[in-house]
Formats: sequence, structure tokens, C-alpha cells
Amino acid sequence: MITLTDKVVDRQMREAQTFLYYRLEEAKAKAKKDASRDWLKTMLMENEELDDGSGNRIILFDPPLFIDGKSYRGISARASKPRTYLNIDRAYEYADNHNLRDDLIVVITTEDIDQNALAVLNQDGVIPDEDLYSLYDVEDPRWAIYAVEE
Repeated sequence: MITLTDKVVDRQMREAQTFLYYRLEEAKAKAKKDASRDWLKTMLMENEELDDGSGNRIILFDPPLFIDGKSYRGISARASKPRTYLNIDRAYEYADNHNLRDDLIVVITTEDIDQNALAVLNQDGVIPDEDLYSLYDVEDPRWAIYAVEE
């Protein structure tokens, strides 16, 4: 049995209180930040005159905003580079329409373990439990701290 001293209990309660308090504050701050971000993003996207010439949208502050000793001269919405990917359906259609099927389409054969068959062979006694368990890797658990509410 573990006996906790008063100092340990006091520290435990203090740390728990700090964790729970800032957990709630963080959630409230995130909700406010997300709402402001969403409003600003909508406003920036709806106002094409805010384009800075390179496809980004920007609002400049005059004078700059000072928050906690840091100066901000504006807010911008920057477009990320769009992801390019091959549309397989259109590529097949193109290959068929241009008589390039033999040039563009390859058959790929892959091998894989049938995990259902593995389980059946284990249940039938062909593969012993120990051997089956040795074929699997188990990750270490990831831990997170949660509040226990009443």
C-alpha cells in the first residue's frame, strides 16, 4: 500500500487543479480563436479587392495592432499550393479513346497475407497460438490525461 504525504497530496491537487483549469481555458480560447479565424477567412475570401497581386488576400492595419508587446501590421489569407493528382477514371478514358491502353496501363500483381486464413488456421490448430502471436507487433500505448467529471 502506498502512503502519500501531505506534501505529495497538496502538490497532486495543485497540479490537477492547474491542469483542469488551463484545459478549460484552452478550450474556450480555441473556440474564440476558431470563430474569429472563420469570420476573417470568409470576409477575406468574399472581398477580391483585398488581393495582394499574388493571389493572397490581406488586410493591413493602420496603425499596427500591438498585443502583449508584439506588433502586427495585418492579417492575410494565403492559398496553399493545390495538390495535383492523376484522375484515374479520366486517364483510363484517355487511354481508351487514343488507343494507348497497351502503352499506359500495366497489370500489377501483389502478394499479401490473408489474415482471415491466418486466424482460421490458428483456430484449426495448424498454427499454434504462440506462433500466431509472434507474427504480430504491438505498439506501446499512448497516454493522455483526461478529466474525470462527476
